[in-house]
Amino acid sequence: MLLKYQKLTKATLTDELRKQGINLVTRENNEGRIYGVTFVDHKNKVVFKGSDLDKRYSANALSMMIRGSEDRVRAFLKPSNTPGTYLDARTEAYGKTYLEPAANTNLPDDLLGKSLSDYLPNIKRKRKKEEED
Repeated sequence: MLLKYQKLTKATLTDELRKQGINLVTRENNEGRIYGVTFVDHKNKVVFKGSDLDKRYSANALSMMIRGSEDRVRAFLKPSNTPGTYLDARTEAYGKTYLEPAANTNLPDDLLGKSLSDYLPNIKRKRKKEEED
């Protein structure tokens, strides 16, 4: 739902959620910084903190998403301070739109064999210690 908007504002987010029966309750400081988000789903009659749902719905993530869309608009409209920074179309590489063929390296295939993936099934992870009350 959020990805269809190039410019996401708090009002847009609130309206879209309200159409789906969800109220967005935000807690803000005096400067307007969002420090808490609560989602109230009236259809299913449940209430969630944003961070309980997922990292993407935490107060920080939503405020960055809203602020990020505003920054993208500002960056798009901001004029360049350095004149003449455009690419010159009359360079030598202008007509060259293909890749050069790879050079013959003469290295044995054993040296260039399979690369290891990040997933190693036999390595155990350390477990987090549980906190006692």
